[in-house]
Amino acid sequence: MNRPAASQRGFTLIELLAVVGILAVLASIALPRLFAATEKAKVARAIADISTINKAVITYQALHSGDLPDNMSQMIPAQIPQTMLDPWGKAYVYNNFDYIPPGWRRKDGALVPINKQYDIFSEGPNGTSSFPTNSGPGKDDILFANDGGFIDIAEKY
Repeated sequence: MNRPAASQRGFTLIELLAVVGILAVLASIALPRLFAATEKAKVARAIADISTINKAVITYQALHSGDLPDNMSQMIPAQIPQTMLDPWGKAYVYNNFDYIPPGWRRKDGALVPINKQYDIFSEGPNGTSSFPTNSGPGKDDILFANDGGFIDIAEKY
C-alpha cells in the first residue's frame, strides 16, 4: 500500500493559523460596519415613524376643528397602531402642550422650546432623555423639532 508523503496529507498548523488570522482581521473590519449600518437603519425607521405620527396628529386636527389629540390613543388607529414601539422597543412619546406646563416642555441648548403645540420623540438607543434635549443622555433621542421642520437625532439639532 502506498502512503502519501507527509507534505501531501493536509494543512500545516502554520497554514491554519494564517487562515484564522486573516479571517479575524476581515471580521474585525466588517462587523463594526455592519453594526453601524444597523443603527442607521433603526434611526431611519424612527424618523419615518415620527413623521407618520405627525401626519396622524395633523389628520386629527383637520377632523376635530383644529384641536390636538390628548394622547396617541385618540389618533386614527389605521395610521397609528396602539402598540407602536420605536426600534429600541420603547413607546414613542407624544406630548400635547395643553397638558404640559411650559417649564416641562423639551428645550434646545439655549433653553428655547423646540415646538409650539406638541412634541413627538423617541428616547433613542439608551432609552432615556434629558433637558436640554441635545445634552447628556438626550443626545441620542430622535426629535421632532421646529414644528416638524427637523426630525433627526438630537445631537444634530
